[in-house]
Amino acid sequence: MNLAKNNMVSIIIVHYKANDAFFDCLRSLKENNPKSSFEIIVVDNDEKAAIDKEIKKKFSRVVYIKSRRNGGFGAGNNLGAKHAKGEYLFFLNPDTIIFKDTIDTLVDFLEKNKEAAVVAPLLLDPRKKPYALQGTAILTPLRAIFSLSFINKLIPHNPIARRYWNIGWDKTKLKEVDVVPGTALMVRKNVYDECNGFDENFFLYFEEYDLCKRIREKGYKIFITPNSKIIHLWGKGGTNEAKGNISNISKQSRFYYFKKHYGLLTAFLINTFLNFEKKSLVVVGILLISAFLLFYKITTLIPFIGDQGWFYLLARDVVLGKSFPLVGVAASHPWLHQGAYWTYMLAFMLWLFHFDPVSGAYLTALLGVVSVWLIYYVGKLYFSIRVGVIASFLYATSPLVITNSRMAYHTSPIPFFTLLFLLSLYQWIKGNKYFFPLCIFFLAVLYNFELATATLGIIFVFIVLFGIWKRKNWVRSLKDWRIIFYSVVAYIIPMTPMIFYDLHHGFPQTLKFVAWLGYHVLLVFGFPSIHPNLIPMSWSSVVSFAAQNYQMLIFTENAIIAFIIFLVSLGLFYTQFYRMMRRKKYHLGMVIIGVLTILLICGFFANRTTSSAYLPDISPFIILLTAVAAEIVMKKFFASTFLFLLIIGILNTHSLLIHNYFVGISYKDRLLAANEIVKETDHKQYNLIGEGPGSQFASFTMNYQYLTWLLGTPASSSPQPLKFIISETNQAIYFKQERQNK
Repeated sequence: MNLAKNNMVSIIIVHYKANDAFFDCLRSLKENNPKSSFEIIVVDNDEKAAIDKEIKKKFSRVVYIKSRRNGGFGAGNNLGAKHAKGEYLFFLNPDTIIFKDTIDTLVDFLEKNKEAAVVAPLLLDPRKKPYALQGTAILTPLRAIFSLSFINKLIPHNPIARRYWNIGWDKTKLKEVDVVPGTALMVRKNVYDECNGFDENFFLYFEEYDLCKRIREKGYKIFITPNSKIIHLWGKGGTNEAKGNISNISKQSRFYYFKKHYGLLTAFLINTFLNFEKKSLVVVGILLISAFLLFYKITTLIPFIGDQGWFYLLARDVVLGKSFPLVGVAASHPWLHQGAYWTYMLAFMLWLFHFDPVSGAYLTALLGVVSVWLIYYVGKLYFSIRVGVIASFLYATSPLVITNSRMAYHTSPIPFFTLLFLLSLYQWIKGNKYFFPLCIFFLAVLYNFELATATLGIIFVFIVLFGIWKRKNWVRSLKDWRIIFYSVVAYIIPMTPMIFYDLHHGFPQTLKFVAWLGYHVLLVFGFPSIHPNLIPMSWSSVVSFAAQNYQMLIFTENAIIAFIIFLVSLGLFYTQFYRMMRRKKYHLGMVIIGVLTILLICGFFANRTTSSAYLPDISPFIILLTAVAAEIVMKKFFASTFLFLLIIGILNTHSLLIHNYFVGISYKDRLLAANEIVKETDHKQYNLIGEGPGSQFASFTMNYQYLTWLLGTPASSSPQPLKFIISETNQAIYFKQERQNK
């Protein structure tokens, strides 16, 4: 082999994981010996196995270079170029077959066309037919949007995409292009060195786009010549198996390309847009449906009950600087308080929107929209994209979810944080120990919204104990002192207000909470209620309450159909769960959702209560369970299941709209009533007094107290001769004046 400098070609092949295609490539080079003097340089990027002995045995004159690390395609080529002696560098994929005149034709072209810096052969498929797409224009943000996104699928061969992909190019004629495929390209070494070679920040993909762009910017030309051909065995090269998920590697390289040439913001926007696929568009559509249902007529068709008024009065005083509560309102048992987080969040919204009562609903509705995306992501992570899409659709159109999210109340953010907890729990059990502190953090946050979410915390403790008992790796990893420290901090930060409250009041929250837990355990075994207004309900009442709320969650139009969906979903999910357990082929998503759903439902029934506070953290589990069951059916009856789910969503949406979101007495109605009360006061001091069902609770008139304050004539806290007696039914507000002589 002649290694003379003049016109010599250095053929550089980056190898990763030996396969037949690679040795077929070397064999084709040996059999079709070019007339031009050449050398073959193989850069071995394989971290585990070296192939130098096998290469020397079969191809003794190949220059073999073992890379110290697998730095990717560009880094491998750069390493080969450093050892190259040729005037021309021919970068060649290992999954290619060359013909007799392939290399000579390329050299001849560069010899005759001094303005050309790069030339590539025409790529043929295994049947020796030219690939339709090869060689592009410079990749710009606009071309990416129209050529690499769903737009090109919706409007194939649009003018911008045609220009980018060179659609219509006659493959029998020479073609000047901006970018040639990295599969095979010949470049003048002096130009390659002038441009500093491949950018090694690209691990795989898009490195040729970057190199060709820099070459073009220096004024050189780039061509594809059909007189030189190679066969490309697409996807059979060892480099296609490099490091992890190919799709993610490609996206990372694409992001870096746009960041390098067009800036970080452009890269972020372009890659976000390009990541939208058909399923992504469906999710976007579902998010739009969710946003519509959550924000439609939100300024009028939202509730504003007395318990909400309690929070609003507390939040108002925070904004006005009158107080800063460390705990929230009293729970159903007045000797125990909820956390103050909802008060803080509401105070921020009242400050931002000048005490407008609707501002709280803006926040919870926004969290509702984000929760739709979160349940999609949880479903996708735990099971599949299809489960995620089904779950998000059911969640976005669920009347119970929508009404809860439009109600500015302390239970409204619970699903949002429950889903974040589910994401963290999955990642921790999968082996990422740093998600364990996040699990604790989100559980502590949930506790600050509603004490009933403690059920989820108790279940989490049992999960940890189970892991210790079974000596699971995801528990063993917690011995790291950093994880212990982060976990303590993750608990203390959200619990700080309650901790300060306890320190200054003799630990009533902690001690009473322990008593509250013990009391609920006793209730399960028939201990009589000590609550003055709430008694444990009969089993029939609890079952009826659960059935009504399940109907509102899944399909509000028909109780029988909702019950059938419940039976089918439960049967399909737990049948598959049972089979999985018998075979001991554990699916983490099935285990977490299956176990937690049952335990949460059992906790609800054990409390024998009809309090809606227990529903928000259960709802995402029920939705996910139903979505898994729907996917099982969809595998056999795709069209009918798809149509059935669509009808459920449409009818649920219709039901919400025609029944005015099941509000009954709306915020608008109560605001009108408050206006009437203010008018009739004639600027005199007055009291607001509740009457009828519910008036036994101190919060009964607090919504009217907030509204009359907002209107400029607040009710007095001291006894006054003028009193307004307020009572409500499901659909109407009644108030009357009562004057007492001094």
